[in-house]
Amino acid sequence: MKISIDTILAVVLIATPMASIGADEYRVLTETQTKNLFLASQIGVKDGHNKFTIPAIIYQESKAGADKNHPTFIGAGQVTAGAIKEVIKEEPASLVYCNTSTDVSKLKKLAQSNDACGIAIASGYLKVIRTKYKFHSPEQQLVAYQMGPIAAKRVASSKYSKSVLAHKRKLQQIME
Repeated sequence: MKISIDTILAVVLIATPMASIGADEYRVLTETQTKNLFLASQIGVKDGHNKFTIPAIIYQESKAGADKNHPTFIGAGQVTAGAIKEVIKEEPASLVYCNTSTDVSKLKKLAQSNDACGIAIASGYLKVIRTKYKFHSPEQQLVAYQMGPIAAKRVASSKYSKSVLAHKRKLQQIME
């Protein structure tokens, strides 16, 4: 019987307490969270990101899809309606996991209920930040992801970007 490296990594992630990847809780990643982290890696790579960046963002934003109950922010990537509009306009190919809908209200609902769609929008938005707004350093991209590209031009680093980068380093240790 052959076991793939993804299967081994999934087992390692499921068995790894969150405390070891930077969270305060001492609980284990669920199967859904683990799948979301691997899917985020695949989607991120397709959009030209480092394979740990999108998983780190969705872990920081929603604990990899486990905590999406915010009244303003949407989906596993906890994006805004404005970010969704940017993705529709600049990176519509990123909406492949969203049934290619370009209606913002439909995408908000779909991203909230379908983690793959929410992850794809998050990845598409980070790509917009990199390509349209010309943020090239990973830390500046993360600042822009959290604050928006206009506000991020005045800030070199943030507590948020440092936290996501820490998650990225921990996920890289676990997933590689």
